[in-house]
Amino acid sequence: MKPLQWFLDRIGKKLYRDKSTCTCTHCADVEANGLVVGDEQHARYLYETQNDFASEGSLLRYRDIK
Repeated sequence: MKPLQWFLDRIGKKLYRDKSTCTCTHCADVEANGLVVGDEQHARYLYETQNDFASEGSLLRYRDIK
């Protein structure tokens, strides 16, 4: 799991996520196309979502390259 600062350092940059157990279209799109961290609020949201999924046993692994 990534620390909050990792997400904050990537504001304005594209992130990719490994395949997860979630089957929604949004998760599939992020896996295929990535997402741009829009601002500090978005970075915090991604960090908190990562932690929420982890507490339920599903890891969201983010990275800088596809």
